[in-house]
Amino acid sequence: ETKQILLDLYLDNVALHEQRKENIPAWLFDVITDMSFGLKGEHWVQQFINRYESHLLPDVRAGWLMYARARLYFYQANYPDAIALLANNQPFHEQHYFYTRPLMLYAYFATANYDAFIALLDTLKHTLTRRKNELAPPKYTALKNSLAILPKLYKLRQHYTPALFNTLHTQLHNPQTPFHYKTWLQQQLAAMKQQPKTMPAIKLRK
Repeated sequence: ETKQILLDLYLDNVALHEQRKENIPAWLFDVITDMSFGLKGEHWVQQFINRYESHLLPDVRAGWLMYARARLYFYQANYPDAIALLANNQPFHEQHYFYTRPLMLYAYFATANYDAFIALLDTLKHTLTRRKNELAPPKYTALKNSLAILPKLYKLRQHYTPALFNTLHTQLHNPQTPFHYKTWLQQQLAAMKQQPKTMPAIKLRK
């Protein structure tokens, strides 16, 4: 599989840095901890974090470790602990906002914290529009698509209908359309089909 081959190349890169007694670039640490959850499992990711946390540069170590652990909590569906970490952090990257806030938004959605979800969704949309040039086009498009489909997922939670479910299923499973945290969004949609419920309505902002 392509992802496994790519992960193996990244791990070879880590081994090379370790052999040379060099620090691991933050981007490499980040991409490995992100990819490995689905390929290696949460226990492997935790072991990787523990083994290589000291290999990150000291001035960025705390921030990237916070983010890696928050994402691990998120993948484990431990959303409250993910939110707690993400809500109390210092900037660790020029785009730290686009690392931490979307993840927090999804966690709010998963925990049905809809007041916080809607407020952050509105802020994220405006910030993305204002700062779109800071992101690579693929990342911008994927995040924009996710922010557009989340209100529809919220609407489906309020009032489940097969027609809306099928529309969202088609959108999320279109291989040509990128979404930020696409697999997670697909899982949220699938869960609604298993347990359709009508949720208290909160008006979304325009």
